[in-house]
Amino acid sequence: MNYVVPGVILMTVATAARGTAISVAIDMTEGIVARFRTMAIARVSVLTGHVLGSLIQTLLSIAAVTGVALLVGFEPTADFGEWLGAIGVLVVVILALTWLSVALAMVTKSVATASNM
Repeated sequence: MNYVVPGVILMTVATAARGTAISVAIDMTEGIVARFRTMAIARVSVLTGHVLGSLIQTLLSIAAVTGVALLVGFEPTADFGEWLGAIGVLVVVILALTWLSVALAMVTKSVATASNM
């Protein structure tokens, strides 16, 4: 269990990043981004909203995965400071993967291509 849970947590992060890429690709193909360009908002605000929303959703998913893992026998040996460090590393990985997936979704021409990248 102690070897499987970190892998499942990273798979949760990757899956959430893919979901964000699909969401951005849908917004790009349906024209909502074109409508936002006519408004007086910063161009990066739409993408930042997607990324921050994905960050919060992914952290909640990781908390749920960790809770279930603790219920089925996961026995971490980390103390409080090490948990904070792990959470910090996960936040950086979530942000990096999500921004990368958003950038790739903006380049693609279809939702299917964004999903597969």
